[in-house]
Amino acid sequence: MSAATAHSAVTAVCRTLLFVFLTVSTCWAQQQPLPPAATPGGLQPRPPQELPNDAAFTPFMVPRVPDRPLGIDEGPRVRVSRFELVGAATQPDVPRHEVDSVLTTAIAEQPAEGYTVNQLHEIAGKVAERYRAHGLILAQAVIPAQEIHGGVVNVLLLEGSLNDVHFEGQSMYSPNTLARPFKNLLQRPVRKDDIESALLYLADYPGLSAFGMFQAGDRIGTTDLLIKTQREERFTLDTTIDNQGSQYSGEYRANLGLTINDPLGQADKLNVYGLYAFDPDDSDSKGMYGGIDYVTPLFGPRNELQASYSHNLFEVGKLLRQLGIKGTTDIAQVSYTRNLVKTRLTDAAALASFAHKDAEFEQQGAITANDVLSVGGLGFRFSQIGLRSRGITQLSFNYSHGFSDLLGSLADYDEQPGVKASRLDASGAFDKITGQVQRYQRITQNNALLVRLSGQYSDDILVSLEQFSIGGPDTVRAYPTAEFLADTAGFASLEWIINAPGFASRPAFGGKTWGQILQVSLFADYATGRLNLALPGEDDDFDLYGWGGSLQLNLPNRYFARIDVATPLSEQEPSNERDPQYFFRFGFTL
Repeated sequence: MSAATAHSAVTAVCRTLLFVFLTVSTCWAQQQPLPPAATPGGLQPRPPQELPNDAAFTPFMVPRVPDRPLGIDEGPRVRVSRFELVGAATQPDVPRHEVDSVLTTAIAEQPAEGYTVNQLHEIAGKVAERYRAHGLILAQAVIPAQEIHGGVVNVLLLEGSLNDVHFEGQSMYSPNTLARPFKNLLQRPVRKDDIESALLYLADYPGLSAFGMFQAGDRIGTTDLLIKTQREERFTLDTTIDNQGSQYSGEYRANLGLTINDPLGQADKLNVYGLYAFDPDDSDSKGMYGGIDYVTPLFGPRNELQASYSHNLFEVGKLLRQLGIKGTTDIAQVSYTRNLVKTRLTDAAALASFAHKDAEFEQQGAITANDVLSVGGLGFRFSQIGLRSRGITQLSFNYSHGFSDLLGSLADYDEQPGVKASRLDASGAFDKITGQVQRYQRITQNNALLVRLSGQYSDDILVSLEQFSIGGPDTVRAYPTAEFLADTAGFASLEWIINAPGFASRPAFGGKTWGQILQVSLFADYATGRLNLALPGEDDDFDLYGWGGSLQLNLPNRYFARIDVATPLSEQEPSNERDPQYFFRFGFTL
C-alpha cells in the first residue's frame, strides 16, 4: 500500500469517526435532559417583575372652580311656582329626574313667605352639584338677572366647556405634541373622566413631569387648561447589579440601560441596554445579553406601537463544562397596544403581538439543536385602585399561538431536516395560555399583604423558550433561577410587608419618611409544574415551596436595593446546594 493510499484511508476513517461522534452527540443532546437552567429558556434573562406599591394611593387631583360663597336670609323674598332650566341643561349622562327632584323638593319645602335671592342661589348650587356628581366638574348653575312673573324662576346652567389649552415651561416637547391628548376635548364640556384620562396620557410621556390647572376662558361658561412643565429629561441611564442569572452561565450580572426620550418628537422612547453575566469562581460560565426597544404612540395617545430586538450569547460552565455547551438566542418582536380605559383608579388595555425567536444550541463546536419559532399573541391587562378597600388589583392574561413552518419556524418534529428542536417531539406549532393576578392590600398605615398568583397552561410539548420558569427571585425564592421549566404550571405567593418597623414616621432623606423608603417582608412561595413529555431522568411533575424574608430600600427614580433570603420547605434539594438561597438587586438611575 502506497503512502498516499494509506493517508487517504486514515483520513476517511477519521471523517467517519467524526461523523459518528457528532451524530451520537446530537442524539444524546436531544434525548438526555440537561438542567433547565442550562437550556436557552433557562438562560434567557427576564425583566424584573413590577409589584404594586403605596405610591398608587397618592391622590391625583383635577382642580375645579371654587363654589361661590352665598348668604341665606338677606334680601326680598319671592314665592316660586316653577323652576325653568335654561342654557346647556340636557346632558345624556345626567338623569333629568335627579335634577327635577332637586327643584321639586325646593318648591315643596319653600317657606310660606318664599325664598330670598341668596336662597335661590343655594338651590341653583344643588342643581350644579348634580351635574358635577356625573362628571361635569366645572358645571355652575346661577340665578341670572331676570324679572319673575307668575313665580317662574329661570336657572341658568353653565357646563364649563374647554376653550383652549396653553403650555408653559417646556423645551423638549413641542406644544403640538403636548396638545394631542386634549385634541378631542376642545369646545366640549369638561368631564372628570375625560380630563383625568388626558392628563394621565400626558403623564405617560417619557421624561416629562407636568401638571394642569384650570383658568378662566375668554367667554362666559368656558375654561382654559394651563399645562405647566416641571421637568424634562432627554436621557436616562439605569444601572443594576444582581445575582439573578443562571448558575451555569454566570449568576452575577451587571446591566446598563440608556433611554432616549422623545427622539423623533412623537412622545416616543428608545431604550438600548446591555447585560454581562459572570461567575467569579468559573471563567467558563458567562453570558452577554443586549437589545434595543422602541415605543411610539400610533394614531393618538390611546394606541402604542412597540418594536424590539434582543440577542443573548451564553457559555455553560461548572459541572457541564466538559460538554462544551454554548449558544445564542435572538428575539425580534412587534406589538400593538390599545388603551381601553385610563383613569386615576382604573387602567385597562388590549394588545396583539408577533415574535420571531431563534435559539441555537451548540456542543463541542457542533450545532445540536435549533429552536426557531414564530409566535402570535393576544393579551389583556387590567389594574384598579380601591380607595375604600385600600387595595390595588392587577391582572393580565395572554394567549400565544406558535405557527409551524412560518418564516423558518419548526415543522413537525419528524419532518424537521438535519438539526432538530432541542426537545424531543417539539414543533413550532403550539398553544398556551398564561395569566397573572396580584393584589396589594393595605392592612394598616404601615402594614400590607401582597398576594401573587400566576400560571401557564398548554397541552403541547414546548421548547424551553416557551416554558414556565420556576425558581428564582420572581417565583419560589428558596431555589435558584430556572430550577425547573414546565409546560403547565402554577405559582402562588403571600407576602407580609412592613414599612420601617418601629420608625416608619421618622424623617429620612429626599423629603421622605423611613416608612416610604424602607420595607421589611416575610413571605411564603409555592409552585407546581408538569411536563407533557418527560425523558428518562426527568420528573414529569414537581412541587416546590419555601419561605423567607426580604429587605428593600427604595428612593423612587433614583436608588433601589433589595435582598431576598429564603429556605426550602419541600423535599427537593436546591440544585446549587445553597440553603438558604439569597438574591440581591442594586440599582440607580441618572
